[in-house]
Order: sequence, then structure tokens, then C-alpha cells
Amino acid sequence: MRLQLIAVAVLLTATSPARAQHEVTARTSIFHEARGPLSTTAVTPAVSGVAAVGHDLSVRAGWEADVVSAATIAVVDSPADVDAITSATRMSDTRHALKGGLEWAPDRVTLQGGYTFVRENDLRSHGLTLGAAVELPGRATRFDVRYALDRDRVCDRADNEGVAAVDRQRLPNADGCFALAPERAERGRTVHVATVGWTQVLRRDAVARVYLGLQRSSGLLASPYREVWLGTLAAQEHHPGQRRRGALGVEFRWALPVLRGVLAAKVDGTHDDWGVHTVAGQLAWQQRLSPELRLRFRARAFRQSGAFFYSDDYGTQPRGAYFTGDRELSPMSSWLGGVQIAWHPTPAANWLGFLEGIRLVASVDASRATYAAYSLRANPLPDGAWVVATLSLTGELE
Repeated sequence: MRLQLIAVAVLLTATSPARAQHEVTARTSIFHEARGPLSTTAVTPAVSGVAAVGHDLSVRAGWEADVVSAATIAVVDSPADVDAITSATRMSDTRHALKGGLEWAPDRVTLQGGYTFVRENDLRSHGLTLGAAVELPGRATRFDVRYALDRDRVCDRADNEGVAAVDRQRLPNADGCFALAPERAERGRTVHVATVGWTQVLRRDAVARVYLGLQRSSGLLASPYREVWLGTLAAQEHHPGQRRRGALGVEFRWALPVLRGVLAAKVDGTHDDWGVHTVAGQLAWQQRLSPELRLRFRARAFRQSGAFFYSDDYGTQPRGAYFTGDRELSPMSSWLGGVQIAWHPTPAANWLGFLEGIRLVASVDASRATYAAYSLRANPLPDGAWVVATLSLTGELE
């Protein structure tokens, strides 16, 4: 099962570029993490569209899939499996998401609403988003607010109901999930996310944004597929049933006409009641090569602390009532570098007979993460890095 993580970050937008009446976008992303036998590959095709209905109203719809193939270790730190890394088994899953929404933007006010349905072999999810933004007279100041709600049903073993955490066993596979199989059960998970932001034009060539995010999650927040060796037995990993997180970020964008470029900087951090605290910084440079062609480079550094209940060996260093085999809850740091090229030709009449214009965007990002406090039965996690390549084509219709 691919656990969903909701980020509390909002992209900085200095202006709202004029768009065609209707748009259709096709996009494909390929993600690959090279980590020896524990490698992961995901392919994500997507199609979306926007149609204007009248002067102020637009309708959005889209579909995306996520085809994932990943290696999994059944029991983290099991003494019976001395070769856990090379004996890891592969799992595959396909996620489908259907999206729809409305946007009403009269004058300086924008109101948005959307719905998303996600279906996986072991997950059903309903998502609702609501947003509003207002620009003050002069259009130099903009305030926005957004709320998102995810209500999920997650598959688990039926015999884990009402059982002590140390006696719960992992879900071996997704067979029988949502098919009324007596050995399967559904657990709930709810995620609320709220963000507020303030964007300010500082002068003609500079704009800044500050945002605050709050997130509250409850329900089954651990992976039902993973067990952790506790010293004398193995049990399905057990996380707290609630998690609260806050995020704060500052973004700045400065245009340098003499260099035909834009410098962007961003610093953000999060703090939650699991003890996971993060800080990240990003620098980006967008270069205008011609009126139709732009090139962007970016670099990002990230660091986080581990959860208060994280241990690399619960047999010798227990952490109370909770235990996890999730490396993303251990102390970690990562570095990312990427390049993007965007081509937006000057509008020409009758592109292919019906297009007003096109936009082609291609990007590649590469990252390397270090998990200094995570090992598998005294074996360090294999070195690795991930890369994600994305290509999108948008057709603008009159």
C-alpha cells in the first residue's frame, strides 16, 4: 500500500498569466529509487483539463494513475532472516485517482472547490478541497486560505481487531481487500490540512510570500504490511493514532531584467507531536533564453529529526508503547538538484486546426538521502539515490 503524505506547501505565484479559454494537459512522470534489492519504480500518467463556463467560472477534471513496483521486507530486524536485504520480496500496486473541481474568479476574488476519489487494491479515499483568495485594491497584496479533507478506508487483517499491539500480525497481501473476505477488515484514516498565506509585491521586480499550515491525522497511520522484531517476537508496526503537524514557510522571488532571469528562494520547516521536526531550504534560478523558451535550475537541502518512538533495534532499545520500521521516521537528510525546460511558443492561429497554442515542459530531479540511524539487523541501508523525470504537454483551445 502506498501511504499518502499531504504536504503543507504552496507554490509562489507572482502573477496570474493569461490563459486560453480551455486547456488539456497530458503528463507522465517516472520515479526510480536505485537502492540495490530495495529499489522502487513508479510510473504516473495523468490527463487533466480546464474549461471556461461563462466569464468567471471554470470547470476542472482529471485522471491519474500510479503504477508502483517496490521491494518490501516483511519483518524489520528479524534475527531469523540474516539476509533481509537481498531476500526482500517485490510488491506492485496501481493507484487510480479521479479529480473534479470548480473555480469562480470574479474580479479580485477567487473561490475554488474540488473532489478526488482514489482507488488502490487496499485503499479507498475521498478527498475534498476548498479554497479562497482575495487581492486588495492595487493588486499588490493577496491573502489566501485552503482546506483539504481526506477520508480513507485502509485494508488490514480482521483478526487484529481488539488485539494488543504486540500480538497483531502484518497483512501479507491485498487479496480479499474490499471484497467482503472474512479474513480482511477496513480501518479508517482521516487527514485535515489547513493553510493560510500572504503574498506581497515588495516592488516592481520582487514579491514575497509567507504561509502557515496545520495538519491533523487520525486512524491507522502505520503500514499494515510491516512487522518489527521486538526482541522475543515480531508484531505489526504500531504508531500513535493521532498526529498533529504545523508548518511555516517564507518564499521570495526577485526578477533581474538585466540578466533576463528570476531568482527564487524558499525556507520552510515543520514541527509535529511525534517529535519529527524538519527544516529545508531551496534556491532556484529561471533563465529566459528567448520569448518562447525558459530554463530553470534548482537545489534543495532537507534535514529532519526522528520520531520520539523510533529505534533502530527495539530488542535492545525499546521506546515504550509504539514501534516502527519506517525509515521515513528516522533521522535523515537529503539533497536535491533539478533542471526544467519550458517551451511556450507565441500564440499562432489554427495550430493543427483547433489549437491556439501549446506548452511543453520537461524536468529531471535527482536526490540523495542519508539515513544514518537506520539499519536492517546491523546491516546498513544500501546506498542509493532517486531520480524523477516528468514530461507534460498542454494544448490551449480557443
